[in-house]
Amino acid sequence: GDPQLLKIAEETLAFMLREMRDPLGGFYSSYDADSEGEEGKYYVWSVDEIRQVIEDPQVADLVIAAYGATEEGNYEGHNILHRAADHGALAKQFSLDSADIEARLAIGRKALLEARAERVPPGLDNKVLTAWNGLTLIALAEAARASRNEEYLAAAQQLAEFLLSSLVVDGRLLRSWRKGEARYTAYLEDHAALGLGLLALYQADFDPRWYREAKRQADEIVEAFTDPQGGFFDTRHDHEQLIARPKSIQDSPTPSGNTLAVTLLLKIGAYEGESRYIEPAESALRSMAKTAAQHPAAFAGWLNALDFAIGPQLQLAIAGSPADPNFKELSSRADKLFIPNLVVAGGEPGEEGQPMLMADRNLREGVPTAYLCQGFTCQLPTTKVDELSRQMDEALTPPA
Repeated sequence: GDPQLLKIAEETLAFMLREMRDPLGGFYSSYDADSEGEEGKYYVWSVDEIRQVIEDPQVADLVIAAYGATEEGNYEGHNILHRAADHGALAKQFSLDSADIEARLAIGRKALLEARAERVPPGLDNKVLTAWNGLTLIALAEAARASRNEEYLAAAQQLAEFLLSSLVVDGRLLRSWRKGEARYTAYLEDHAALGLGLLALYQADFDPRWYREAKRQADEIVEAFTDPQGGFFDTRHDHEQLIARPKSIQDSPTPSGNTLAVTLLLKIGAYEGESRYIEPAESALRSMAKTAAQHPAAFAGWLNALDFAIGPQLQLAIAGSPADPNFKELSSRADKLFIPNLVVAGGEPGEEGQPMLMADRNLREGVPTAYLCQGFTCQLPTTKVDELSRQMDEALTPPA
């Protein structure tokens, strides 16, 4: 993978964990744009302010160059800091190696962050929304797999526990939580995003509870949201009566509820091999084919789901204890590759609540064993990482 992309992800998650997280584990919705009556005041800097805050002038010069700060500014005489020069350009300008640049930038960022903390912060919208937190759960779980950072995994586990305990009341998922009170019946996007988040977490720690709860969300979607004409309504069948049941299909900054639902059902179908999940998802895709083809930029999530549906799907089942070092080596092979159409299952043979993909998956000679499959047709089981890598490379190689 690209370490720079991982760094951006880690810095984004650091902000969320530091600024947006409720003590119980959920994540708040947003900050206002303005503070003290001025838009952006909390976040912008002048060159003079940067030099005042960062005591070492060489570090200050490096920060100013790296983040594109100028005397004129790029926003009403101040600067919205953004990465304007990469390490290569900075190395030439300041005659420093990459490690020195990163160390000095870290010192500068820390000083700016501490100084910013003394400013009057913008207002915080401290609602915890189920759908957005489901998407956050995906990000944390996938980051934990990519980086092997236990902090991300612990945050994801706490978030999942919070959502299942605080946003589920009398067996029904709710949409919003604030200061101990959950309100409003969940919409399609809430069920689907939560289900996908729980699936992502299951693939990070292989706790079958997360899989069971993800499957429960998929069952709820099939039973309460399905439109017989194709796709899914935004509201459940017993929601308060409206003139017409809405059905959001267009992807915007976040995927539509339909996109999320189709993706969840396809993935559960890949784990279970059951048509009750696959057929409604494929029906939704067929109903959207013409529209998505005409306006692909507005339906990116649908196209991703279509790729999962028609592209080669890989299923990896690993029998053994997730705590076993050999199990971790096998699972890490999948974590290091970008394979969007791969689902991973793992755990002890016969463990309750595991997906059908784990049925009859046993250890060989008492050692964690990997089964790489396509459509539940599997290659020879292996205990060796090198052999699993060979099988995966072969499965991903297009036929000549």
